[in-house]
Amino acid sequence: MSLHGIDGKGGADQLGEDIWEVLSTDLYPLFRVAILKHIEDLPAFVPDVADDRTSDIVTRIVFEPLANFTALMCSHYPQMGSTAVEVERQVWDPMTSDWQNKKVRLPIADGKPLLLVPKDWVRSTLMMSATRFYDKTVLDYAQDNESVVLGDGTVHRPTKKDLPERAQYKRGYETIVRLTLEAYDGELDLLEEFRQYVDWYEDTYRL
Repeated sequence: MSLHGIDGKGGADQLGEDIWEVLSTDLYPLFRVAILKHIEDLPAFVPDVADDRTSDIVTRIVFEPLANFTALMCSHYPQMGSTAVEVERQVWDPMTSDWQNKKVRLPIADGKPLLLVPKDWVRSTLMMSATRFYDKTVLDYAQDNESVVLGDGTVHRPTKKDLPERAQYKRGYETIVRLTLEAYDGELDLLEEFRQYVDWYEDTYRL
């Protein structure tokens, strides 16, 4: 529960419309060639979608599995289950690819229904962020593009500090989308490379 109450912007209807607008316009080329495959890819390309809103969106989609997990924990800890009440919530049905209203039992905490999340399902930070994608994978790609072999055989590789000063590599979503598509045309999937880096990073540092 939030320490000082609920103060998030959430994943409301307007946010859904905004995401769909971006997917169907600016990001349609990424969507068409199936570069975008996962919900966690959205923060790398969609403005105003970060950790808070990503968790909101994912929680809505996996609400029923989380409700089932919560019920299981209530059975293991009867003192928590003793406060459970039946509530009706909208849940995603993967069989029909549609939302359904369903009644679930949730424990009450501070007068409100409580949904539990398995510890291993969450992270303290958003790994698939636009900033991290740009700083790591997109600029790696830009460095490779701009590296040149000098007359003495040495390789001059521009620094990641200098590249954002150039107009074609200016930090921003437009640059991320353009270079991701450019790399894909050259049979290089930057987003998949970044996803593998994130997986390695999480495994290495046990986040």
